Amino acid sequence: MSHGAPEDWTHRSTGGDYMKDLAAHSIELEREKVKFLQEMTRKYDLADIGKAVRCLVNYARENPDKLDDIFAEVRCLDC
Repeated sequence: MSHGAPEDWTHRSTGGDYMKDLAAHSIELEREKVKFLQEMTRKYDLADIGKAVRCLVNYARENPDKLDDIFAEVRCLDC
């Protein structure tokens, strides 16, 4: 692997002149959450659900003032 990345990381082209290191990671989600991500993927013409999740993570990282809004309150929309 280049760049000293862990063995479980995959290198994928982003379509530009550089490569991003993406780590495959499976997560459990309720069906309604998967359905929501699929809808957002279609609506915004994203490559896949993984891209939708990366958009959400990027938003959280770019907006540290919103972290409490995102993570501090426990929500259970599917209870």
